[in-house]
Amino acid sequence: GTTQQEEQHSDDDDPSIKLSVLKYTLEGKVEELAPIGEAIRTFEQTIGRTDRHGAPVLPVVVRSVVLGCIPSGNISMAPTPIQAECWSWSIAPSPPDLIAISPTGSGKTLAFLLPAMIEVLHSLCSDGPNGEVADPGALAGQSEEEVVSGARAAAAAEWKRAQLSGASPSEVKERAQAAYKRVVEQALVRREADSMGVCSPVVLILAPTRELCEQTGIAAVAAAERIESEVRAMWVVGGVDFGWQRTQLLNTQPHLLV
Repeated sequence: GTTQQEEQHSDDDDPSIKLSVLKYTLEGKVEELAPIGEAIRTFEQTIGRTDRHGAPVLPVVVRSVVLGCIPSGNISMAPTPIQAECWSWSIAPSPPDLIAISPTGSGKTLAFLLPAMIEVLHSLCSDGPNGEVADPGALAGQSEEEVVSGARAAAAAEWKRAQLSGASPSEVKERAQAAYKRVVEQALVRREADSMGVCSPVVLILAPTRELCEQTGIAAVAAAERIESEVRAMWVVGGVDFGWQRTQLLNTQPHLLV
């Protein structure tokens, strides 16, 4: 796993915050790694950059996530250290697993919402040949032929994206095969979920308190509603009628659940 510690430095040419990334091994050894991904000095700098799946980060995603957490929605703002490192992680070509630790009030919600939304959109957009968002709920009603057709289209689209990103022939093949497998697995999961009456979100966010869960959920829902697609988010908490929340989960089938 990887964790982060903040370390400020004074450099007139580089006003950003330097983060040291530490790797902890099972043997208890600690080694410092190079920063993950490219440096991010404003939220706006992530727009158009290639994410870890080889797709460009869309302007609407960045603006929606920022506006969901910051009332002004100013994407020209400088991110906090934890936000800069996590957003850099989301556009790194092969990011490692990440444990990000930062004080209260340092902007962790905004730090993980962009990577979360990128994962949701990648999962959904891989269903169509042109990257269009498909409702995962519809997968359950597809025939075998429709599932295979959709998987082939997703593989072809991923093949094209991988080639445009400059990936090697072996990487192109692996990404196309992964896209095909992902669509088939999504269809199977949706069928099983529908038969069992369960919810299967793409992203699950756990919060330690009800207040933090609601705060994170409001930001996630606000961001999802502003993205021009069928992205759905919701939150569930203790102290509220279980039956009502279960009904809402099954009816909404959120892609992101807090």
